[in-house]
Amino acid sequence: MDDCGTSDRHHTGSAPPMDAQGQTSPMAPAGRIEASRSEAQSDRLFHAAPIGIGLIAHHLIQEANACLCTMVGYGRGELIGQSDRRLYPTDDAYQGAAAAFSRVSAAGRAETVETRWQRKDGTRIDVLVHLAPLNPDDASEGIAFTVRDTTEHKQRQEHLDRERERMWKCLDLAEVMFIALDASGRVSLVNRKGCQILGYDEREILGMDWFANFVPEAMRRNVWEIFDRLLRGQMRIAEYAETPVLVRGHTQRLIAWHNTVLTDGTGAIVGTLSSGEDITSRPPDKRKPAAGARSDSGG
Repeated sequence: MDDCGTSDRHHTGSAPPMDAQGQTSPMAPAGRIEASRSEAQSDRLFHAAPIGIGLIAHHLIQEANACLCTMVGYGRGELIGQSDRRLYPTDDAYQGAAAAFSRVSAAGRAETVETRWQRKDGTRIDVLVHLAPLNPDDASEGIAFTVRDTTEHKQRQEHLDRERERMWKCLDLAEVMFIALDASGRVSLVNRKGCQILGYDEREILGMDWFANFVPEAMRRNVWEIFDRLLRGQMRIAEYAETPVLVRGHTQRLIAWHNTVLTDGTGAIVGTLSSGEDITSRPPDKRKPAAGARSDSGG
């Protein structure tokens, strides 16, 4: 009989395979091979993942991938079956994490927590742990988690915070006004001296439209157009200028400005930063000529 014969179709068609007793086989050999291959691939992906992955049930570590083991300095055999308490440097840290596990188990939904772990050698690391129930309908199956070591990121952030605090102290000690404007012309930074000159608290000034509130009305449109062209790269900022500003009570003060632009990571202009000295009481012959923004041609 040829390849299209009925007998061949009976053995190779869609009918399920039978075992020796004539019962339907649960899975054909090809299916078992495919399932085994898929399981092996999943296992390789699990252990090759560049992020720590594990499983905890009843406060015991059930599974841990290679990245997780490297992160904490334990071999896989030293983790599996052990209490998750060994990952935490203090009881307080462990209790906080245990509470998060309990919430995830009870609610059946994921949660992310920041905490500290302790490596086998005693080194403490900052980690970000994402928890999710393996089976939302059965908490007993355990909590799967991914973990990322954030120690370096946190150290960099703390360094930036210290530098920012030091900068603010310097700005607040300065006897000149500092004002930063964002791309919409709103105040994004003001120091103590700026608040004194303008007559407002910092909370009042931040977010205010500089042009609508501090630039005299007769100059407002022209100054805004210069600022807009500056942001578009059509003009270069004047490094020095003397202009009046409106202060509380709608009186004017003459300010001598030193200006620069603020840029983002791509070099695009996103705002301006200016330091200003109140020269209202300075004799006219001691002042410099006012300057505006210049075009790219220097005009």
